[in-house]
Amino acid sequence: MFEWFSTLFTHFSSAFTNQESVRTATITLATGAVIGGVSILLVRIPSWFMNTIWNQLYTELSFNSSSASDDDYNQKQYMAFLVWLSKNKWFGYLSRTITIDSADDGDDDNKYTKGHGPGLGTHVFFWKRRLFWVYISEKESQGTSISKYHISIKSLGRSHKPLLNLLNEFSIKSKNDNSLSIYKASEDYWRWMTYGIKRDINTIFINDGIVDNILSILDRFIKEKDWYRQNGLNYKIAILLYGPPGTGKSTLIRSITSYLNRTLYIYEHSSYKRDNLSMLLQSATGGVVCMEDIDSVRAVRSREDDEDNLPVDDEREQPNTTKVPSQIMKFNVDNGESSSILNAIDGVVGLDDVIIFATTNYPHKLDNAFLRDGRIDYRIEIPTMNRKTIDRFTQHYYNRTIPSDINIKDIPGATIQKYFLENRDDYDRFQDAIVKHRYKKL
Repeated sequence: MFEWFSTLFTHFSSAFTNQESVRTATITLATGAVIGGVSILLVRIPSWFMNTIWNQLYTELSFNSSSASDDDYNQKQYMAFLVWLSKNKWFGYLSRTITIDSADDGDDDNKYTKGHGPGLGTHVFFWKRRLFWVYISEKESQGTSISKYHISIKSLGRSHKPLLNLLNEFSIKSKNDNSLSIYKASEDYWRWMTYGIKRDINTIFINDGIVDNILSILDRFIKEKDWYRQNGLNYKIAILLYGPPGTGKSTLIRSITSYLNRTLYIYEHSSYKRDNLSMLLQSATGGVVCMEDIDSVRAVRSREDDEDNLPVDDEREQPNTTKVPSQIMKFNVDNGESSSILNAIDGVVGLDDVIIFATTNYPHKLDNAFLRDGRIDYRIEIPTMNRKTIDRFTQHYYNRTIPSDINIKDIPGATIQKYFLENRDDYDRFQDAIVKHRYKKL
Protein backbone atom coordinates (compact mmCIF):
# COMPACT_ATOMS: atom_id res chain seq x y z
CA MET A 1 0.00 0.00 0.00
CA PHE A 2 2.86 2.37 0.87
CA GLU A 3 4.59 1.54 -2.44
CA TRP A 4 1.37 2.43 -4.30
CA PHE A 5 1.04 5.70 -2.40
CA SER A 6 4.74 6.52 -3.07
CA THR A 7 4.38 5.85 -6.80
CA LEU A 8 1.22 7.96 -6.98
CA PHE A 9 2.97 10.77 -5.12
CA THR A 10 6.00 10.62 -7.49
CA HIS A 11 3.82 10.82 -10.61
CA PHE A 12 1.76 13.60 -9.09
CA SER A 13 4.87 15.57 -8.10
CA SER A 14 6.49 15.22 -11.52
CA ALA A 15 3.39 16.61 -13.17
CA PHE A 16 3.82 19.82 -11.23
CA THR A 17 7.65 20.15 -11.37
CA ASN A 18 7.43 23.66 -12.77
CA GLN A 19 4.67 24.72 -10.38
CA GLU A 20 6.48 25.01 -7.05
CA SER A 21 3.51 26.35 -5.06
CA VAL A 22 1.20 23.55 -6.15
CA ARG A 23 3.89 21.00 -5.41
CA THR A 24 4.46 22.39 -1.93
CA ALA A 25 0.74 22.41 -1.14
CA THR A 26 0.40 18.83 -2.35
CA ILE A 27 3.28 17.66 -0.19
CA THR A 28 1.79 19.44 2.81
CA LEU A 29 -1.65 17.87 2.29
CA ALA A 30 -0.18 14.43 1.74
CA THR A 31 1.96 14.71 4.83
CA GLY A 32 -1.05 15.81 6.85
CA ALA A 33 -3.10 12.91 5.54
CA VAL A 34 -0.40 10.42 6.46
CA ILE A 35 0.01 11.90 9.93
CA GLY A 36 -3.78 11.95 10.42
CA GLY A 37 -4.13 8.33 9.32
CA VAL A 38 -1.33 7.22 11.61
CA SER A 39 -2.89 9.18 14.49
CA ILE A 40 -6.25 7.53 13.97
CA LEU A 41 -4.61 4.13 13.97
CA LEU A 42 -2.68 4.97 17.12
CA VAL A 43 -5.94 5.99 18.83
CA ARG A 44 -8.22 3.22 17.56
CA ILE A 45 -5.84 0.30 17.90
CA PRO A 46 -5.41 0.77 21.67
CA SER A 47 -9.16 1.44 22.03
CA TRP A 48 -10.00 -1.69 20.05
CA PHE A 49 -7.43 -3.63 22.02
CA MET A 50 -8.80 -2.41 25.36
CA ASN A 51 -12.39 -3.13 24.33
CA THR A 52 -11.38 -6.63 23.27
CA ILE A 53 -9.70 -7.18 26.62
CA TRP A 54 -12.71 -5.77 28.53
CA ASN A 55 -15.19 -7.91 26.60
CA GLN A 56 -13.26 -10.97 27.74
CA LEU A 57 -13.56 -10.03 31.40
CA TYR A 58 -17.32 -10.31 31.79
CA THR A 59 -20.20 -12.56 30.76
CA GLU A 60 -23.53 -11.20 29.53
CA LEU A 61 -27.12 -12.43 29.62
CA SER A 62 -29.50 -10.48 27.38
CA PHE A 63 -33.12 -10.85 26.34
CA ASN A 64 -36.05 -8.80 25.03
CA SER A 65 -39.51 -8.24 26.47
CA SER A 66 -41.05 -9.71 23.31
CA SER A 67 -40.10 -12.12 20.57
CA ALA A 68 -40.91 -12.63 16.90
CA SER A 69 -42.94 -15.74 17.71
CA ASP A 70 -46.32 -16.06 19.39
CA ASP A 71 -44.63 -17.51 22.46
CA ASP A 72 -44.91 -15.22 25.49
CA TYR A 73 -41.88 -16.70 27.26
CA ASN A 74 -39.81 -13.52 26.82
CA GLN A 75 -42.53 -11.28 28.24
CA LYS A 76 -42.92 -13.47 31.30
CA GLN A 77 -39.19 -13.57 32.03
CA TYR A 78 -38.84 -9.84 31.46
CA MET A 79 -41.61 -9.11 33.96
CA ALA A 80 -40.22 -11.71 36.36
CA PHE A 81 -36.80 -10.05 36.37
CA LEU A 82 -38.23 -6.58 37.04
CA VAL A 83 -40.25 -7.95 39.94
CA TRP A 84 -37.22 -9.82 41.30
CA LEU A 85 -34.86 -6.84 41.00
CA SER A 86 -37.36 -4.52 42.69
CA LYS A 87 -37.19 -6.81 45.73
CA ASN A 88 -33.38 -6.98 45.81
CA LYS A 89 -32.16 -5.17 48.94
CA TRP A 90 -29.63 -3.20 46.90
CA PHE A 91 -32.24 -1.81 44.54
CA GLY A 92 -33.22 1.02 46.90
CA TYR A 93 -29.59 2.07 47.42
CA LEU A 94 -27.97 1.72 44.02
CA SER A 95 -30.72 2.26 41.43
CA ARG A 96 -31.15 5.87 40.35
CA THR A 97 -34.10 5.40 37.95
CA ILE A 98 -37.41 3.80 38.85
CA THR A 99 -40.78 3.27 37.19
CA ILE A 100 -44.24 2.85 38.69
CA ASP A 101 -45.21 -0.03 36.39
CA SER A 102 -42.88 -2.87 37.25
CA ALA A 103 -42.98 -4.28 40.72
CA ASP A 104 -44.99 -6.71 42.75
CA ASP A 105 -46.07 -5.81 46.25
CA GLY A 106 -47.24 -9.32 47.06
CA ASP A 107 -45.43 -12.45 48.10
CA ASP A 108 -46.05 -14.45 44.94
CA ASP A 109 -42.99 -14.18 42.72
CA ASN A 110 -45.07 -15.11 39.71
CA LYS A 111 -47.57 -12.32 40.16
CA TYR A 112 -47.32 -9.01 38.34
CA THR A 113 -49.04 -5.96 39.74
CA LYS A 114 -48.56 -2.23 39.60
CA GLY A 115 -45.85 -0.83 41.84
CA HIS A 116 -42.38 0.68 41.73
CA GLY A 117 -39.40 -0.98 40.12
CA PRO A 118 -36.33 -0.46 37.92
CA GLY A 119 -36.68 2.05 35.09
CA LEU A 120 -34.64 2.59 31.93
CA GLY A 121 -30.90 2.90 32.35
CA THR A 122 -28.15 1.16 34.31
CA HIS A 123 -28.69 -0.59 37.65
CA VAL A 124 -26.12 -2.22 39.92
CA PHE A 125 -26.87 -4.92 42.46
CA PHE A 126 -25.22 -7.66 44.48
CA TRP A 127 -26.45 -11.20 44.63
CA LYS A 128 -24.70 -14.00 46.48
CA ARG A 129 -21.68 -11.75 47.08
CA ARG A 130 -21.24 -11.11 43.38
CA LEU A 131 -21.56 -7.80 41.55
CA PHE A 132 -24.00 -7.57 38.64
CA TRP A 133 -24.98 -4.62 36.52
CA VAL A 134 -27.97 -4.43 34.21
CA TYR A 135 -28.87 -2.05 31.43
CA ILE A 136 -32.54 -1.63 30.45
CA SER A 137 -33.27 0.09 27.15
CA GLU A 138 -36.36 0.68 25.02
CA LYS A 139 -36.56 -0.74 21.50
CA GLU A 140 -38.45 0.57 18.51
CA SER A 141 -42.11 -0.50 18.65
CA GLN A 142 -42.23 -0.98 14.85
CA GLY A 143 -45.59 0.68 14.35
CA THR A 144 -47.43 -0.96 17.26
CA SER A 145 -48.56 0.46 20.59
CA ILE A 146 -46.68 -2.28 22.43
CA SER A 147 -43.59 -1.02 24.23
CA LYS A 148 -40.58 -3.28 23.73
CA TYR A 149 -37.55 -3.40 25.97
CA HIS A 150 -34.11 -5.01 26.05
CA ILE A 151 -32.32 -6.17 29.19
CA SER A 152 -28.57 -6.82 29.38
CA ILE A 153 -27.23 -8.37 32.60
CA LYS A 154 -23.45 -8.57 33.07
CA SER A 155 -21.12 -10.11 35.63
CA LEU A 156 -17.33 -10.16 35.92
CA GLY A 157 -15.76 -13.48 35.05
CA ARG A 158 -15.71 -15.98 32.20
CA SER A 159 -18.02 -18.55 33.79
CA HIS A 160 -21.65 -18.70 32.67
CA LYS A 161 -22.69 -20.29 35.95
CA PRO A 162 -23.40 -17.08 37.95
CA LEU A 163 -25.73 -15.74 35.25
CA LEU A 164 -27.43 -19.10 34.79
CA ASN A 165 -27.95 -19.33 38.56
CA LEU A 166 -29.40 -15.82 38.52
CA LEU A 167 -31.71 -16.76 35.64
CA ASN A 168 -32.90 -19.77 37.57
CA GLU A 169 -33.49 -17.53 40.59
CA PHE A 170 -35.81 -14.97 38.96
CA SER A 171 -37.30 -16.85 36.01
CA ILE A 172 -40.83 -18.19 35.97
CA LYS A 173 -40.79 -21.95 35.74
CA SER A 174 -42.97 -23.89 33.35
CA LYS A 175 -46.50 -24.21 34.57
CA ASN A 176 -47.63 -27.48 36.10
CA ASP A 177 -50.89 -29.30 35.67
CA ASN A 178 -52.45 -27.37 38.54
CA SER A 179 -51.73 -23.86 37.27
CA LEU A 180 -53.85 -21.51 35.20
CA SER A 181 -52.18 -18.96 32.94
CA ILE A 182 -53.94 -15.58 33.23
CA TYR A 183 -53.67 -12.57 30.93
CA LYS A 184 -55.17 -9.10 31.13
CA ALA A 185 -56.03 -6.73 28.30
CA SER A 186 -53.59 -3.86 27.85
CA GLU A 187 -54.02 -1.53 24.87
CA ASP A 188 -54.11 -3.88 21.85
CA TYR A 189 -52.40 -6.93 23.30
CA TRP A 190 -52.77 -9.36 26.19
CA ARG A 191 -50.33 -8.79 29.05
CA TRP A 192 -49.41 -11.86 31.03
CA MET A 193 -50.33 -11.47 34.71
CA THR A 194 -49.67 -14.65 36.61
CA TYR A 195 -50.03 -18.39 36.97
CA GLY A 196 -53.07 -18.90 39.17
CA ILE A 197 -54.13 -22.08 40.93
CA LYS A 198 -56.84 -23.97 39.09
CA ARG A 199 -60.25 -24.08 40.74
CA ASP A 200 -61.78 -27.55 40.98
CA ILE A 201 -65.20 -27.59 39.35
CA ASN A 202 -66.42 -29.76 42.23
CA THR A 203 -65.90 -26.87 44.66
CA ILE A 204 -68.40 -24.71 42.78
CA PHE A 205 -71.82 -24.71 44.43
CA ILE A 206 -74.51 -23.35 42.16
CA ASN A 207 -78.10 -24.52 42.02
CA ASP A 208 -78.67 -27.93 40.46
CA GLY A 209 -78.20 -28.33 36.73
CA ILE A 210 -76.60 -24.98 35.87
CA VAL A 211 -72.93 -26.02 35.92
CA ASP A 212 -73.69 -29.31 34.18
CA ASN A 213 -75.66 -27.43 31.54
CA ILE A 214 -72.76 -25.08 30.80
CA LEU A 215 -70.20 -27.90 30.70
CA SER A 216 -72.43 -29.86 28.34
CA ILE A 217 -72.67 -26.84 26.01
CA LEU A 218 -68.89 -26.33 26.00
CA ASP A 219 -67.99 -30.00 25.67
CA ARG A 220 -70.15 -30.19 22.58
CA PHE A 221 -68.63 -26.99 21.20
CA ILE A 222 -65.11 -28.36 21.58
CA LYS A 223 -65.98 -31.68 19.98
CA GLU A 224 -67.64 -30.05 16.95
CA LYS A 225 -64.69 -27.97 15.76
CA ASP A 226 -64.62 -29.62 12.34
CA TRP A 227 -68.39 -29.27 11.98
CA TYR A 228 -68.21 -25.50 12.51
CA ARG A 229 -65.55 -25.12 9.86
CA GLN A 230 -67.17 -27.44 7.35
CA ASN A 231 -70.32 -25.37 7.56
CA GLY A 232 -68.54 -22.03 7.28
CA LEU A 233 -69.38 -20.93 10.84
CA ASN A 234 -67.19 -18.91 13.17
CA TYR A 235 -65.75 -21.31 15.69
CA LYS A 236 -66.61 -19.27 18.75
CA ILE A 237 -69.21 -19.34 21.47
CA ALA A 238 -70.41 -16.48 23.68
CA ILE A 239 -72.26 -17.00 26.95
CA LEU A 240 -73.80 -14.31 29.14
CA LEU A 241 -73.93 -15.09 32.85
CA TYR A 242 -76.27 -12.83 34.76
CA GLY A 243 -77.67 -12.70 38.26
CA PRO A 244 -77.43 -10.83 41.56
CA PRO A 245 -74.03 -9.68 42.86
CA GLY A 246 -71.99 -12.28 44.72
CA THR A 247 -73.53 -15.37 43.14
CA GLY A 248 -70.19 -16.68 41.83
CA LYS A 249 -70.20 -15.74 38.16
CA SER A 250 -66.50 -14.87 37.97
CA THR A 251 -65.47 -17.85 40.11
CA LEU A 252 -67.49 -20.12 37.85
CA ILE A 253 -65.64 -18.81 34.78
CA ARG A 254 -62.28 -19.46 36.38
CA SER A 255 -63.36 -22.96 37.37
CA ILE A 256 -64.67 -23.74 33.88
CA THR A 257 -61.42 -22.46 32.35
CA SER A 258 -59.52 -24.77 34.69
CA TYR A 259 -61.78 -27.68 33.76
CA LEU A 260 -61.17 -27.08 30.06
CA ASN A 261 -57.42 -26.62 30.65
CA ARG A 262 -57.42 -23.34 28.72
CA THR A 263 -55.81 -19.93 29.16
CA LEU A 264 -57.88 -17.22 30.84
CA TYR A 265 -58.00 -13.75 29.25
CA ILE A 266 -59.53 -11.00 31.39
CA TYR A 267 -61.03 -8.02 29.57
CA GLU A 268 -62.14 -5.21 31.88
CA HIS A 269 -64.44 -2.45 30.68
CA SER A 270 -61.73 0.13 31.47
CA SER A 271 -59.63 -1.49 28.72
CA TYR A 272 -62.27 -0.86 26.06
CA LYS A 273 -61.18 1.15 23.05
CA ARG A 274 -63.04 1.41 19.80
CA ASP A 275 -60.62 -0.66 17.74
CA ASN A 276 -58.78 -2.87 20.20
CA LEU A 277 -61.39 -5.48 21.15
CA SER A 278 -61.46 -7.13 17.72
CA MET A 279 -57.68 -7.54 17.72
CA LEU A 280 -57.69 -8.90 21.26
CA LEU A 281 -60.42 -11.46 20.66
CA GLN A 282 -58.76 -12.68 17.48
CA SER A 283 -55.51 -13.24 19.38
CA ALA A 284 -57.21 -15.22 22.18
CA THR A 285 -57.35 -18.41 20.11
CA GLY A 286 -57.66 -21.50 22.28
CA GLY A 287 -58.57 -19.48 25.35
CA VAL A 288 -61.47 -18.29 27.47
CA VAL A 289 -62.21 -14.55 27.47
CA CYS A 290 -63.88 -13.15 30.57
CA MET A 291 -65.66 -9.81 30.11
CA GLU A 292 -66.83 -8.89 33.59
CA ASP A 293 -69.58 -6.34 34.22
CA ILE A 294 -70.25 -5.94 30.52
CA ASP A 295 -73.04 -3.49 31.30
CA SER A 296 -70.32 -1.00 32.29
CA VAL A 297 -69.31 -0.69 28.64
CA ARG A 298 -71.42 2.17 27.32
CA ALA A 299 -71.43 0.75 23.80
CA VAL A 300 -73.61 -2.24 24.78
CA ARG A 301 -76.03 -0.49 27.12
CA SER A 302 -79.58 0.47 26.32
CA ARG A 303 -80.38 4.16 26.28
CA GLU A 304 -82.91 3.45 29.02
CA ASP A 305 -81.03 1.66 31.79
CA ASP A 306 -83.00 2.62 34.89
CA GLU A 307 -84.02 -0.75 36.27
CA ASP A 308 -86.97 0.75 38.19
CA ASN A 309 -88.64 1.67 34.91
CA LEU A 310 -88.06 -1.60 33.11
CA PRO A 311 -90.39 -4.60 32.87
CA VAL A 312 -89.06 -8.00 33.86
CA ASP A 313 -89.63 -11.09 31.76
CA ASP A 314 -89.59 -14.29 33.82
CA GLU A 315 -90.31 -16.61 30.89
CA ARG A 316 -88.03 -19.67 30.96
CA GLU A 317 -86.39 -21.31 27.96
CA GLN A 318 -85.30 -24.37 29.91
CA PRO A 319 -84.70 -25.19 33.60
CA ASN A 320 -81.23 -23.64 33.71
CA THR A 321 -81.23 -21.19 30.80
CA THR A 322 -83.43 -18.13 30.86
CA LYS A 323 -84.19 -15.20 28.63
CA VAL A 324 -83.02 -11.82 29.82
CA PRO A 325 -85.55 -8.97 29.78
CA SER A 326 -86.00 -7.80 26.21
CA GLN A 327 -86.93 -4.18 25.77
CA ILE A 328 -87.40 -2.53 22.40
CA MET A 329 -85.14 0.46 22.74
CA LYS A 330 -83.13 2.70 20.54
CA PHE A 331 -79.48 1.70 20.50
CA ASN A 332 -76.86 4.13 21.75
CA VAL A 333 -75.45 6.55 19.24
CA ASP A 334 -71.76 6.54 20.20
CA ASN A 335 -69.69 7.38 17.15
CA GLY A 336 -69.22 3.79 16.03
CA GLU A 337 -68.35 2.24 19.37
CA SER A 338 -71.44 0.04 19.29
CA SER A 339 -70.73 -1.44 15.88
CA SER A 340 -67.10 -1.86 16.83
CA ILE A 341 -67.77 -4.08 19.83
CA LEU A 342 -70.57 -5.97 18.06
CA ASN A 343 -68.43 -6.65 14.99
CA ALA A 344 -65.59 -7.81 17.21
CA ILE A 345 -67.78 -10.67 18.40
CA ASP A 346 -69.40 -11.71 15.12
CA GLY A 347 -67.98 -9.48 12.38
CA VAL A 348 -66.52 -10.23 8.95
CA VAL A 349 -63.19 -11.26 10.46
CA GLY A 350 -64.45 -14.25 12.42
CA LEU A 351 -63.04 -15.59 15.67
CA ASP A 352 -61.47 -19.02 15.79
CA ASP A 353 -61.59 -21.33 18.81
CA VAL A 354 -62.57 -18.65 21.31
CA ILE A 355 -64.93 -19.05 24.26
CA ILE A 356 -66.37 -15.75 25.52
CA PHE A 357 -68.05 -15.26 28.89
CA ALA A 358 -69.69 -11.94 29.69
CA THR A 359 -71.11 -11.21 33.12
CA THR A 360 -73.58 -8.67 34.41
CA ASN A 361 -75.62 -8.02 37.51
CA TYR A 362 -78.06 -5.93 35.47
CA PRO A 363 -79.09 -7.77 32.29
CA HIS A 364 -81.91 -5.30 31.65
CA LYS A 365 -79.31 -2.62 30.96
CA LEU A 366 -77.97 -4.47 27.91
CA ASP A 367 -79.22 -3.61 24.45
CA ASN A 368 -80.95 -6.16 22.23
CA ALA A 369 -78.36 -5.59 19.50
CA PHE A 370 -75.72 -7.00 21.83
CA LEU A 371 -77.93 -9.82 23.13
CA ARG A 372 -79.18 -11.06 19.81
CA ASP A 373 -78.60 -14.67 18.73
CA GLY A 374 -75.31 -15.11 16.94
CA ARG A 375 -73.57 -12.67 19.22
CA ILE A 376 -74.63 -14.03 22.59
CA ASP A 377 -75.35 -17.72 22.03
CA TYR A 378 -76.56 -18.54 25.55
CA ARG A 379 -77.98 -16.42 28.36
CA ILE A 380 -77.76 -18.24 31.68
CA GLU A 381 -78.89 -17.01 35.07
CA ILE A 382 -76.68 -17.60 38.11
CA PRO A 383 -79.07 -17.21 41.07
CA THR A 384 -78.50 -17.12 44.82
CA MET A 385 -77.92 -20.49 46.50
CA ASN A 386 -81.14 -22.26 47.42
CA ARG A 387 -81.69 -24.65 50.32
CA LYS A 388 -80.62 -27.70 48.36
CA THR A 389 -77.38 -26.11 47.22
CA ILE A 390 -76.57 -24.87 50.73
CA ASP A 391 -77.02 -28.44 51.98
CA ARG A 392 -74.57 -29.69 49.35
CA PHE A 393 -72.10 -27.06 50.54
CA THR A 394 -72.38 -28.01 54.22
CA GLN A 395 -72.20 -31.71 53.38
CA HIS A 396 -69.01 -31.16 51.38
CA TYR A 397 -67.17 -29.09 54.00
CA TYR A 398 -68.72 -30.18 57.30
CA ASN A 399 -70.22 -33.57 56.43
CA ARG A 400 -73.49 -32.29 57.90
CA THR A 401 -76.67 -30.65 56.66
CA ILE A 402 -78.97 -28.06 58.16
CA PRO A 403 -81.98 -29.74 59.84
CA SER A 404 -85.10 -29.62 57.70
CA ASP A 405 -87.15 -27.96 60.43
CA ILE A 406 -84.90 -24.89 60.35
CA ASN A 407 -86.13 -22.29 57.93
CA ILE A 408 -83.47 -20.53 55.84
CA LYS A 409 -83.62 -18.34 52.78
CA ASP A 410 -81.61 -18.22 49.58
CA ILE A 411 -78.16 -16.69 50.06
CA PRO A 412 -75.53 -15.42 47.58
CA GLY A 413 -72.53 -17.70 47.26
CA ALA A 414 -70.13 -14.94 48.33
CA THR A 415 -72.02 -14.59 51.62
CA ILE A 416 -71.94 -18.34 52.22
CA GLN A 417 -68.19 -18.28 51.65
CA LYS A 418 -67.81 -15.40 54.12
CA TYR A 419 -69.64 -17.37 56.84
CA PHE A 420 -67.55 -20.44 56.05
CA LEU A 421 -64.22 -18.59 56.30
CA GLU A 422 -65.26 -17.07 59.62
CA ASN A 423 -66.42 -20.42 61.05
CA ARG A 424 -64.45 -23.03 59.15
CA ASP A 425 -63.85 -25.08 62.31
CA ASP A 426 -67.21 -24.58 63.96
CA TYR A 427 -70.27 -25.88 62.13
CA ASP A 428 -72.74 -24.73 64.78
CA ARG A 429 -71.61 -21.12 64.45
CA PHE A 430 -71.71 -21.45 60.66
CA GLN A 431 -75.28 -22.75 60.80
CA ASP A 432 -76.25 -20.00 63.23
CA ALA A 433 -74.92 -17.39 60.77
CA ILE A 434 -76.98 -18.96 57.98
CA VAL A 435 -80.13 -18.91 60.07
CA LYS A 436 -79.63 -15.31 61.20
CA HIS A 437 -79.09 -14.22 57.63
CA ARG A 438 -82.81 -14.47 56.92
CA TYR A 439 -83.40 -11.52 59.25
CA LYS A 440 -80.79 -9.28 57.66
CA LYS A 441 -81.92 -6.46 55.45
CA LEU A 442 -80.07 -6.53 52.16
